[in-house]
Amino acid sequence: EPVDRQVAIKLIQRRIRNPAGEVHFLIERQALAQMQHPAIAQIFEAGTNPDGFPYFAMEYVPGEPLLAFCNSHQLDIKARLKLFIKICQGVSHAHQKGIVHRDLKPSNILVSLVDGVPQPKIIDFGIAVAETSASDRRHLGSVGTPVYMSPELFDNSTSIDTRADIYSLGVILCELLCDQRPYPGSLFKATETSLIRHKLNEQPPASASELLRRAAGDAERIAGQRSTSP
Repeated sequence: EPVDRQVAIKLIQRRIRNPAGEVHFLIERQALAQMQHPAIAQIFEAGTNPDGFPYFAMEYVPGEPLLAFCNSHQLDIKARLKLFIKICQGVSHAHQKGIVHRDLKPSNILVSLVDGVPQPKIIDFGIAVAETSASDRRHLGSVGTPVYMSPELFDNSTSIDTRADIYSLGVILCELLCDQRPYPGSLFKATETSLIRHKLNEQPPASASELLRRAAGDAERIAGQRSTSP
């Protein structure tokens, strides 16, 4: 108040149950509110509902998910890299504020045309936390999307820092370039997270060019979406 505007509401499905959790949320909320960057959806308000669940009111972004936008507009490799640089700059801004997103993925990056130029907005910082110690992680538990998570995110006994987001950006870049991720989805179906972590650490990822070669008959479609040839 007194401003009327359309916003997006994110309700976090983890109730704050104790004073320590309340303090953690207050610190996180303040850090999120301090982020001011063209590539990050602005946080307007945050709090807890009567049942103790945290919520964030943030800028409403009328865009398409990253990969869908790039493919529907048939952005070439150069245009995709320009867009990716803007995303990296937004993530860097968050890191300078001490915020690690922890769940970077194409569906959390919305893209819209601003004066004819693609502009990304990173959303869903609601599960983000400041650089997190191992003891804090045991309290918070694992959060993220497995196919974009770095190996240490599968181990609640280790600390996480900005490198977790940089790893996720690498996976996103691979998808932008060749429509595939460096590791097969089947690798993440193991029931034991320690097994996934071990495989990620032991098995080198495939390069984008190798993934395109493996795509065989699908390579023409992938290249066409990028306004080029295999």
